[in-house]
Amino acid sequence: MTIKYYGKLFDNTRISPAITRAVDATKVDAMKILKGNTPVRTGKLRSGWSVTSKGFGLEYSNQTPYAIYVEMGTKHFAPRAMLERSIPAISKAFKKNLGKQIAKEMIKKVIGGVASDETNYDSLKSGYAPKDKVYGGFK
Repeated sequence: MTIKYYGKLFDNTRISPAITRAVDATKVDAMKILKGNTPVRTGKLRSGWSVTSKGFGLEYSNQTPYAIYVEMGTKHFAPRAMLERSIPAISKAFKKNLGKQIAKEMIKKVIGGVASDETNYDSLKSGYAPKDKVYGGFK
């Protein structure tokens, strides 16, 4: 079966909200990842993390006075690199969240359906579509 598309799949009014939702979903993942990579003695450093949205990105901060020394190390102890070690996992979480949000937008655009968090996105990847059906500009 051949799928043909006639027209724009995404426009700025659809893709920008998808990115924003992916960034917001990644904030939750980022907090879990950062806290998991933070060493614990009293718990103050681990509870000091905050993640905020900045446009289409995230800003990570920890206001605990000694956070920089634990991250970067000193002449007395090696760096723990809690933020540096977290970035690859946060990036992977963002890619996953962005894929889900774009798939939701595609469902809305292509088949006019509504996607929920329970939508099986693996079926979208398999390329399944009933033969010779037209979905909102797709054939």
